[in-house]
Amino acid sequence: MSKRPATPSTPKDTPARIVLAGWGLITPLGLGAWATFSSLLKGRTLSDRAGELPEDIAPVDLARALGSVVCVQHSHADPAVELAERAVREAATMAGLSPKGLPLWLGTSKGAIAKASNHLGLGRPLTDDIASCLAMGPHAYLSHQLTARLHTQARTHHVAACSSGLVALDAARRALLNGGSDASPYAMVASADAAITPALVYSYLRLGVLGNMTRDTYTQRPLDARRQGFMLSEIGAAVLLKRLAPDEPMPANAIELIDTTTACEPYDIIRSPSTMTSLAHLWQRVSHNKIIDVIHPHAPGTVEHDPAELGVLLPPPSPNGPSSPDLYAVKGAIGHSLGASGLASLVVAALSLRSGRRPPMPWLSEPMQLPNGSRLQADSSMRPCKQTGTHAVLAAGFGGHLAAAVLQGNGRSEAPPNATCVQPS
Repeated sequence: MSKRPATPSTPKDTPARIVLAGWGLITPLGLGAWATFSSLLKGRTLSDRAGELPEDIAPVDLARALGSVVCVQHSHADPAVELAERAVREAATMAGLSPKGLPLWLGTSKGAIAKASNHLGLGRPLTDDIASCLAMGPHAYLSHQLTARLHTQARTHHVAACSSGLVALDAARRALLNGGSDASPYAMVASADAAITPALVYSYLRLGVLGNMTRDTYTQRPLDARRQGFMLSEIGAAVLLKRLAPDEPMPANAIELIDTTTACEPYDIIRSPSTMTSLAHLWQRVSHNKIIDVIHPHAPGTVEHDPAELGVLLPPPSPNGPSSPDLYAVKGAIGHSLGASGLASLVVAALSLRSGRRPPMPWLSEPMQLPNGSRLQADSSMRPCKQTGTHAVLAAGFGGHLAAAVLQGNGRSEAPPNATCVQPS
């Protein structure tokens, strides 16, 4: 009796191709990815509503008023749980799938801490839910809650400060590349941080990384000479990755995840090194043999980090050298969502590729000076970008955590005329 011929497999020198099958993004500027992107295209920022607030508003109240997502504030669940769930459901719906059964990679900096922090801060007695959060820890609790709500299959939960979301993306991509033929071709990657608590607000104030916290001065200006720090925000982000079969053609208008990588700069628990050796290594790794059209830097808007980072990412000026890539620092609009910031930036990069438009940066009126003494060349207006272009997204965090991802577009597609918010069941 003859043996059944073996099923052909992908040659080892031909890596699998991975595309973004769906994405979700919940921010203070929009309850959905396209709703947020529409606000970005209009030049809206978190600080736009500051004039409606009392002049003597306290720092924590100011941060919450401008950086919170309204629809998750009055739920029984922790805001981070709600944000992650909404983002995952939006990403799955875009792909025409149910979240049930999808393998889930999480990456968060703080986990689900807001509800427990507020509850204990008011001196209220423990409830079963708060006790569970304290016993499990905010990260395991967040993963458990999402499993119960979405019926996803938890894989890993990465805690890498502000690089957490992109570190989880890297882990998910590697799992898809190394998975067997019987493994799921999908990987859901999600991140959410809702950590505008008194302890964190005042800790960041003491560290000097927040903007000047008065009603008229609290803003975020990444890449600008007037930058003073960042604005805290709540954000949920998710991307659904799909590994294409060896004989599966690239879908029309697909956005491909062509690379990810991580690194660490073991220099200081808080401060960034001025030389950023590990970032230089990471950037060389992901940009090698690639033409990067748009860079989405971490750019939190702090005095030290922004010029040091861009000094590494941008090529030295040369009369006959290639032109520098375009830049977009999304935190100037949506604030800094800590561990979710990198994945949020990735979704914005995908939206830019899909729409062919890079949003404006209305806060950028005086580009900062780079370490080599030259002035940053950056256009603050909305610019067209190639829908077949390549976008690089970076994230950096306390403790030296670093991560990067590269997306490439594959054609033209029309954005939906009206964005909708996917409601949790």
